[in-house]
Amino acid sequence: MLGIFYIFICIFTGFMFCKIFFPKLIERAYVKRENGSMIKLPAYYVLLPAWYITGTLVVTWLVYIVSYISKSAPKPMIYGNVIVLGMLAAAFTMFYGVGFNKKKIRNINLKMLGEFFWNGDPSYAVYAGIALAFCIIIMYKTFYVSGDNMNVGISVWADFGAHLSMIRSFSYGNNFPTQYAYFGDADIRYHFMHEFLVGNLEFLGLRIDHAFNIPSIMNLFCTYLLLFTLTVNIFKCRLTAWIGGLLFTFRSSFSVFDFLAKDRSGHPIKALLNNSSYFTFSDYHEGWGFWCTRVFCNQRHFAFGITALLLAIIIFLPYLKEMGENLDILKKEGVVVKQKKPRDENDGEDGEEHDDMINVSYEPEWWDYVKLCFFSKDSFALKSPGTAIGAGLFLGALAFWHGSALIATLAMLFFMAAFSVCRMDYLIAAVMAVVMAVAQSKVFIFGNAVSPKYEFGFIAENRTVFGVIAYIFLLTGITLIIATFGMILVRGTARYMFLVSLVPFVMSFFLSLTPDIAVNHKWVIISLMLVSMYTAHFVSNLFRQPGMISAFVAAALTFCLTITGITELYIQSKEDRNYFTFSQKDEVTLWLKENLDSDDLVLDGTYALNNIVLGGIIHFYSYPYCTWSAGYDTAPRLAMVEKIFAATDSKELDYYIYKSNIDYIIVSKALREEYNVNEELFTATYKEVYTYDEGEWSVRIFDTNQRLY
Repeated sequence: MLGIFYIFICIFTGFMFCKIFFPKLIERAYVKRENGSMIKLPAYYVLLPAWYITGTLVVTWLVYIVSYISKSAPKPMIYGNVIVLGMLAAAFTMFYGVGFNKKKIRNINLKMLGEFFWNGDPSYAVYAGIALAFCIIIMYKTFYVSGDNMNVGISVWADFGAHLSMIRSFSYGNNFPTQYAYFGDADIRYHFMHEFLVGNLEFLGLRIDHAFNIPSIMNLFCTYLLLFTLTVNIFKCRLTAWIGGLLFTFRSSFSVFDFLAKDRSGHPIKALLNNSSYFTFSDYHEGWGFWCTRVFCNQRHFAFGITALLLAIIIFLPYLKEMGENLDILKKEGVVVKQKKPRDENDGEDGEEHDDMINVSYEPEWWDYVKLCFFSKDSFALKSPGTAIGAGLFLGALAFWHGSALIATLAMLFFMAAFSVCRMDYLIAAVMAVVMAVAQSKVFIFGNAVSPKYEFGFIAENRTVFGVIAYIFLLTGITLIIATFGMILVRGTARYMFLVSLVPFVMSFFLSLTPDIAVNHKWVIISLMLVSMYTAHFVSNLFRQPGMISAFVAAALTFCLTITGITELYIQSKEDRNYFTFSQKDEVTLWLKENLDSDDLVLDGTYALNNIVLGGIIHFYSYPYCTWSAGYDTAPRLAMVEKIFAATDSKELDYYIYKSNIDYIIVSKALREEYNVNEELFTATYKEVYTYDEGEWSVRIFDTNQRLY
């Protein structure tokens, strides 16, 4: 199947990309403990996520660019896929099939493949197997096709409207130049490339649920693998990495305890099992489902951005470690300088020449540390141009996959660079990433990509200092407190990475880039994921202590840290027993697919997801929250829609329709519920090109380019 072939091409491309730019990435799988023993991760823990992320970025952008160039063709994505996949397949065949590479191909055998996936320790396979199974279950639980029906879980349907409308604008439509499907005839501010990937997979023949779920599974699975890898690299402990994965999955909060404290039934366990709504601890908006695993189900591209962030940190972590080692050496050995040797009365009497200079060491002062960090030759050297360029390329390509993740990554790398060697590598990567991101923004966005402004407090109701502190404490539970204890247990690089991990968290409480500051919850999630490594380290340290008391305390802490997240996953599973079901053979959807294109601007209702949205059309004004939060000025569109439906004659109606560049009007149940629709006026003004007569669910489509008056 072409869709599966596409994914394999992405992975092979990533293999070549990493071979060129990150040839030593496999070394991150080998971690040396203080006692000299080695932790050896399976190669796929590091390489598979790196290959998938970099390869998917490269291949999908190339397909998009060629498709964009071919936009005047009836099916431009045919050209994009045939040219790019054909050239890459030919390149791989040439590289591995001719010349000096024949020997390499012969040397690839089952033993090598086995070593890639298996290092003799079954615990790694167990972790990966549990993570993969979890990713598959939650993705297919919320979105799957059975027979002719598409089933969208209740927990994700609102967000899926924005995703599926963009996906279908590519797989069904011809969305070049690209527009936001909910707000057509404007620029594209939404990071849409993941939707393009899914749309292309459906275009290549993958069923829509497989096209959406397989990349989503890969995104989250790779996050689990790289989180494990990063945790082992920082703490040199596999148990810490296991617990870190658990804490990433199930968040900490006081919500469940607040719920139980308020329950008066006398049966707390039964009350929890019967509860079917997310906890709302006072006014802290946890009922929105921002913080639980639901966010990875309805924001499928988020895990892609997190994986890219983790990969960037893992690539540059040795730079930070090397500076830490240099500082340790300075502390232990002191400052060594050459001084003139004091003259001895016997010097020179034996006829031999003596060196007048000797090495003298003294205790380092604070300025010696400053000099080593910021003014030494190594601090601004260029260590690996290839690594810097490769990092800049894949980070720059991330801008329209997940912009928030890119900003968080660059901010964290800035603070890592502050105490790293070879800052020139960081600088090259950052400059390339920023230049590429700005260039993409100039192509896709009319005006500024973001509008940064100071806004204190995130979504806390009481935006005073003490109010925000209370909000953080109640939202995150004990995880930050325990993480602080975990940070105290380590030193040097590991301790500094705790501060680096908090950078996105701090940004979310002081900076707003869009009209809706609530979108900063992604930065909070990124920081809590990284900070939870330190929580896990403290808990794992307790587990490793002798005696039952420490084990009991560790188990109790693990329970308190995860019970809210576990309960929320149970609530989500109950919620997703019910689905919105859409027929794959719906007449309206298929008519829109066959008769409309992305050049056609459509006025219809603002329902988040229905059979019309699934037709791949470009809407004039739909689902205002998504468009507003993406940065679009929705007020003028709403005013124009109100004028259209307030029109009293054909000339007035046509004037507003013409002014809005609207090509079709779809009168459906959603539109009738929102506005006072004068269908007789539409009938008298424009030709009705399609009718679906099903009572209150009837649909009438008018072509505004065919006037009757």
